[in-house]
Amino acid sequence: MDFTSCQNITRIPDLSIIAPKVKKLEFYECENLVEVHQSVGLLEELEIWQITNCQNLRILPRKPQLKSLKCFYFFNCESLERGAEGSAFLSSIGCLFGLLELSISLKNVRDFPSSIFNLQNLRQLHLSYCENFPEPHIPVCFPKLEYLVIYYSNITTIPEIASRFPRLKRLDIYCCGNLREIPRLPPFIEYVIVRRCDLLDPQSKRRLLSQFENLVGLPRNIICAKGSLHQESVSETDYDTTEYERNVAPEPKEFNLVLPGNKIPTWVNHQNVGSSISFSVGWNFLPFAFCVALKVELMDNVESINSSFRCSVYIFFNGYKKRLKRLNLLLDSAPFVWFSYRSNEPCPCVGIVELLWEVSDYDPERAKVTIERCGAHVECICPPQNPAVANMACTRIHERLKMFLSRVAAQKLVRCSNIQDIHCPLCEIAEDSLLHLFQCCSYAKGVWYGNRWGFRVEMIQAQSVKEFVEQIIDPPRELLAERVTEDEFSLYAAVAMKILCDAREEALYSNTKASIDEVADRLNKQYDFYLRSLGITWAAEKQNRGSAWTKPPNQLVVTFDASCDQNIVGLAVVLNDQDGNGRAIRRGINNGRLGCSSQ
Repeated sequence: MDFTSCQNITRIPDLSIIAPKVKKLEFYECENLVEVHQSVGLLEELEIWQITNCQNLRILPRKPQLKSLKCFYFFNCESLERGAEGSAFLSSIGCLFGLLELSISLKNVRDFPSSIFNLQNLRQLHLSYCENFPEPHIPVCFPKLEYLVIYYSNITTIPEIASRFPRLKRLDIYCCGNLREIPRLPPFIEYVIVRRCDLLDPQSKRRLLSQFENLVGLPRNIICAKGSLHQESVSETDYDTTEYERNVAPEPKEFNLVLPGNKIPTWVNHQNVGSSISFSVGWNFLPFAFCVALKVELMDNVESINSSFRCSVYIFFNGYKKRLKRLNLLLDSAPFVWFSYRSNEPCPCVGIVELLWEVSDYDPERAKVTIERCGAHVECICPPQNPAVANMACTRIHERLKMFLSRVAAQKLVRCSNIQDIHCPLCEIAEDSLLHLFQCCSYAKGVWYGNRWGFRVEMIQAQSVKEFVEQIIDPPRELLAERVTEDEFSLYAAVAMKILCDAREEALYSNTKASIDEVADRLNKQYDFYLRSLGITWAAEKQNRGSAWTKPPNQLVVTFDASCDQNIVGLAVVLNDQDGNGRAIRRGINNGRLGCSSQ
């Protein structure tokens, strides 16, 4: 029976006559409800009972005998909470031995109803406006409790939950402004969410982080070859995993921890500004951890929002995408960091892994949620940091492109084909190599020039792939057109290099090959995509550039290229108009015989 928002009802009648077998009762926002008949406390088949926002309610059954009741919710009934009737009713809750879930508000209740500790079968306990959390009269008060929530309370510390609630899996603490300490957690814990607890001491935060790391078996001193080892001193952590926890706790699979603040610990060995992070892994990279720092801002004239939002993290590798985790979080104007430790996410092959965070399911007109930083802590096989890309961290391009350039500079990109032909699959003339692909290939030159910038790649004077990447990351002034920033050029060049690598792999595995125009079109679209990811549109870029150089209209451009070895002499010609449309003509001379092909 649902009495939600029944404004005219003032008294619940004798339900033992009207509905003796009712299983669910909801009294929600019944503002004029004053009395609930005593018979409600004797309904033998009632399983769920909710009393919420009934401000004028004064009379409830004094000694309920609800042997089938599994869930009871009691919130925001101020008139009842102030009187003796309410105290008597709350004290009688301890007799509801079958309760599995209990949610109560103690806003105007002086003494905590200690009879609640008699509920030995309780699985979930939600407490709000609790002035204190008294010591229970028995050593293990809730032996089966799995979920404990404490909201808007003045407590300064929490009892030894590891011994009091040995089966606890989730702990949520929200808006407890005086809370200073959270003790050691039980071994089966999986979630701890602490928000708006501004006085929580740093030692408790470190203890929580340390316990999660120990339970998952994730050491801090994991070295990434791209950077230095990040490791906090042992003295900063005062927690040691006990033999009980190591021997009794099951093999962990996943742990989640949300703490107030906006800093990611320095020992996290992969960190980045923004919403994505990349790293290279082998067959086994477990366990690993990821974290994200979020900032929530409420809009003007919005004091608080009684709603939530979703934060999701996705993993990408080798074209595969999977959502790792989604967490529902309250919208509140306070920064926080979400840590997640996993020990059950194998990677099927060697390669680059990217983690991407997204926020959703909230009203952007009432609040703004920003992903400020993210990180991952994992045993990786990232290539050593090359001096050629030492400035890459400061370059404003996508993290995936940074990783790609790092692999190029370290010459970690291999030709993924068993085909014995050593010639470039794009121009089919010269010997295949990365430097040839990016700088010398006639096909590639057509792609570089065929996009909207009309860039001549031969302007990059490089004798090695390393030097080529150096000039991409830190371009000389002569490579930049008027009002083109270094970041814009680096982004464009990195996208072009990635597109050319993809085109080469496609040609190796397929009998067909995309035309120069098609590849140039891909380059333009990918460049626009990455611009949007940086908050820049092509129209804005063009406007900001103002009088930047553009290709002259109604003219054809002819590009010549030639190469030779002991047996082959090759010539290539590429014709392009102002829109990038063009035709490539290739001629090859082999043992004195002339061949010609065009497209």
